[in-house]
Amino acid sequence: MFRDIGHKAPLVIVFLSMTISILFYKKAYAPALFSTALLFMSISRPFLLHVILGFIIGLLAIHVQPREACIKGKHLLDARVISSAFVNGNYRLKLDEIWIDGRKTRGIARISVFNHVRAIISGSRIRTMAFLGKHSTTYNEGGFDYTKYLESKGITVTGFVRDFNDIHIARAPPRKGLGQRLSTLLSGMCRPEAEVLKAVLLGQRSGITDSIKDSFARLGISHLLAISGLHLGLIMFFGGIIAFNIIRAIHFIAKRADTPLVAKIAGVLVAIAYASFVETSLPTIRASIMATMLVCSIILNNKAHLMNALSLAGIIILAIWPSSIFSVSLILSFASVLGIIGVLKRLPLKKGYFLPLMGVTAGATVFTLPIVVYVFGAVSPVGFLANLLFVPLFGVFIMPTGILGMVVLPLSNQVACHLFQASMYGIGLVLRASDKFGLLLPVVRPWLGWVYTCYLGLFIAFFAGKSSLRRILLCACIMLVICLPLVHDMIAYSEGLRFDFLDVGHGESELVTKKGHAILIDAGGSYMGPDTGRYIVYPHLLYRRIRVLDLFVITSSSPYHAGGALFILKRFPVRRVWISKSSSFSPVIREVTKIADMKSIPVQCVSLGTSLCTGDMKIDVLNPRSCKNSRYSLVHGLNSIVVRVGDDKMKGLFMSDGDGDTELSIAHLRKNISARVLKVSHFGSERSCLSVFLERVRPEVAVVTYPARGKGHVADSALKRLTMKSVTILRTDSAGEVIIDFKKALSVKSVRKTADN
Repeated sequence: MFRDIGHKAPLVIVFLSMTISILFYKKAYAPALFSTALLFMSISRPFLLHVILGFIIGLLAIHVQPREACIKGKHLLDARVISSAFVNGNYRLKLDEIWIDGRKTRGIARISVFNHVRAIISGSRIRTMAFLGKHSTTYNEGGFDYTKYLESKGITVTGFVRDFNDIHIARAPPRKGLGQRLSTLLSGMCRPEAEVLKAVLLGQRSGITDSIKDSFARLGISHLLAISGLHLGLIMFFGGIIAFNIIRAIHFIAKRADTPLVAKIAGVLVAIAYASFVETSLPTIRASIMATMLVCSIILNNKAHLMNALSLAGIIILAIWPSSIFSVSLILSFASVLGIIGVLKRLPLKKGYFLPLMGVTAGATVFTLPIVVYVFGAVSPVGFLANLLFVPLFGVFIMPTGILGMVVLPLSNQVACHLFQASMYGIGLVLRASDKFGLLLPVVRPWLGWVYTCYLGLFIAFFAGKSSLRRILLCACIMLVICLPLVHDMIAYSEGLRFDFLDVGHGESELVTKKGHAILIDAGGSYMGPDTGRYIVYPHLLYRRIRVLDLFVITSSSPYHAGGALFILKRFPVRRVWISKSSSFSPVIREVTKIADMKSIPVQCVSLGTSLCTGDMKIDVLNPRSCKNSRYSLVHGLNSIVVRVGDDKMKGLFMSDGDGDTELSIAHLRKNISARVLKVSHFGSERSCLSVFLERVRPEVAVVTYPARGKGHVADSALKRLTMKSVTILRTDSAGEVIIDFKKALSVKSVRKTADN
C-alpha cells in the first residue's frame, strides 16, 4: 500500500527497520508491532538489503549508547557545567565530561543542590563530593515513566549535593559572551515576557513557569516556547535573504556564482552557527538535524522526496541517541513534519499564501492531535485558529525583532533594549489573548490502539495510492476511531467499586470509583518537588477515563494532603468540595475556595454526621466532631476529615492524619465503623492502629501511604498491631499504587511488579 513511498524514498525502509530493532530491544512491543506493519506495507523485494542495514544500524546504536551508571553512595564528581536552573523548586546542575572517582563516565549528569544556592556560569568545571544513586520515581497505573524520560534526555547519572559551599569551581568560568550578556539583560527585566523571549532566543527555559506554559498551552502553541525546526527554519530564511542581497550587491560575485544556491547554503550555515550559540540541549540538536536535512534536500534538488530527508534525519538522530525514540518532543516533531508533507502532497498548487498556510497548519495539527490527547490529556479548541494567527506573528515580528536586538546588542545597549521591548510587546499580546480566549479541555486518555488506528488512517489517507483496498481500510479505521472510545467508556461504566491508593511520594491521594462515579480524597505531595496534582493525580484521572469528580475531599490543609488541590480544581470538572472548618483559614484552602467561587463549585465544611450518596456509593464523615473550632484544635489530626466510603459489599475507612485520640474518638462512636479496607492514619505513625480501634473496624487489608523512599516514619509497633489482627499490609513505597476492588471477592493489586512477587 505504501510501496510507492518505499520506491521513491528507500531511506524510509532503513528508518523503519532501525526503529523496529530499537523498540524490540527496549521491550516496547506495541509500537514495534505497529512499525513492523508499516514496514510490511512499504517494502518490496529489491529493498531487503535496506531492511538488514536498518536492523544493523539500530542494534549497533543501542550497544554503543551511554547507559545509566549503577553508582550509589558518596563519590568524587568532576564535571563541566552545561546549564543550571531552578526546576520545580529544586536547583539543578546539568553536567557533561563526567569523571567519577577518577573514572570517565559517558552521558549527562543531573545534580540537585539544596542549600546556599548561587548562580554558576555554564562552562565552569566543578569538583565536589556528591551523593549519587538511582533516581526516585512513583509507580502508578498509566503513570509517567521517569526512567524512559531520563534515557530520552541522555541522562545517565543522577544525585544531589547538600550544600553549594561543598562545590569547588576547579576552573575559572569563561569570559561573559553575548549569550551571557543577553541572558543577564533579559533576566533583569523581571517580566514573564522577558523569560519567554529568553527561551525563544537562547533556549534557556529556567524562567518558564507552569503558568506561562499553561498560557501557551491554552492557545495550542506550546511548540513556540522551545527552539524547534520552526525557529531554525526562520533563521535559515533570514540568513538566506541577507546573503542573497549581499551577493546581489557585489556584481562581480553575482555574475560568477549561483546566487540562490549560495544564499541557501549560507542560510544553513547561519542556522548551524545559531544552534551552536544557544543553550545546548538534545531537542535543539535534534531540531537542527531535522531542519538541516530538509533544507539541504531542497537545496540539492527542488524535486527531491522530502520523506527521504526526514528519514535521514531520523536515522542520524537514532544512531546517536537511540533512546530519544521515546522522547515526546521528537515524536511530535516527526508527526508535524509528516503532516505538512502529506498536506503539501495532496494540496493543489495555486497562487497565494493563505491556502498553503491553512493546509500546513491543519496537517501539523491533525497529525499531532492523537499524541497530544494520549500524552497530555488536554486539547485547545482554539488551537487551529491561534496557530494561524500567532505563528505568523511569531515568524514575522517577534523572532526577527529579537534576533535584530541580539545583533545590535554589542553596538548599542539602548537600541537593543528598545527592540527587545517591541518583541516582548508581541509576546504580551499572546499572553493577553490566552487570558481572554485560551481554553484547555481535559480529554480522557484513549487506548493506545486508538492512537495507532488514527495514524494508520492518516497514513492511508495522505500517503497510500488510490485503490479499492485503500477505501476499505480507510473506512475501517474511521469506524474503529469512533467505536473504540465508546467501547472503552462502556467498560469503564460497568466497573464495580474500586479503591486506588496513589503513589505520590510523601503525601496521600486516594480515588474511589464505581460505574463512572468518582470521589477523590486528597491530592497531596511534599513541600519540595513537582506539583502532584499536575504530574500524578490529573494524568491518573484521565487514564481512568473520569470526566468529572462527584466529590473532592480535602482532609487537611497540609501540603501532604492539599498539595495538588489547586491544579485539580483549575483544570478538572468538580461538582462539590469538602473541607474541615479548622483548615478553612489556611492560605491553601483560601485559594481553594477562591477557585471554587470562580467556577461555581459548592464548598462545604463537614463534620460528624455529614453524608452523601453518589451512584451506588455512600460516603459518611466520622471526624471532626463539629464544624466549630473545638478545644482540641491544637491536637494534631483531631480536625482532619475521616470518611467511610463504599457500597453494600465493600467499605473503606480513610483516616487521613487522625491517629491516637482521633482513633479512640471514632472507636467510641455508637455507629457501625467496620471496613474491609483501612487507609492507615498519618503514614503509619506510632500512635496509629490502636488495638481498640482495630477491634471495631475489623479490616482485611491496610494500606500505608508512605513518604519519600527511605525517609518515612512508619512505626514497627503499628505494623505489629496490624499483623496480630491478621491484616494484610501494603505500602506505597514498595508496592507503588495499590488497587483494591470487589468483583466476586476482594482483589488486591500492586502496580510495582516487585511487590507482587
